[in-house]
Amino acid sequence: MAWVPDPNVDEIELPDSGYDEEGGQLVQVSFWQEAHTANVAEKLHAITAPMYIVQCTDDEYVSPENRQAVQKNAQPNHHVETFSGYKHSAWTYNQAEDIIDRSVDFLVNSFQL
Repeated sequence: MAWVPDPNVDEIELPDSGYDEEGGQLVQVSFWQEAHTANVAEKLHAITAPMYIVQCTDDEYVSPENRQAVQKNAQPNHHVETFSGYKHSAWTYNQAEDIIDRSVDFLVNSFQL
């Protein structure tokens, strides 16, 4: 399950302060450096488990290029869904409930015992 993943295919610009503020939260730049170095989009081919990936068109942190990198590298066992008008994480109650319901359905249908 990956909600609004950012594979960080863009060039990374790290502030000199050692911290980046996003949505009122201070994040150490080492987090972004590690995320960038992980090459998430390129490694999707190695994930054989079913995946449900949620992307949002109005994501203020994940660029269209990053969304396209996920879409391009997704495998047949990866279900990528893009939600028009949704932000990175500032979802309405109804939007969050819908994504949670879809996620649960995916898990139930993918991992029936």
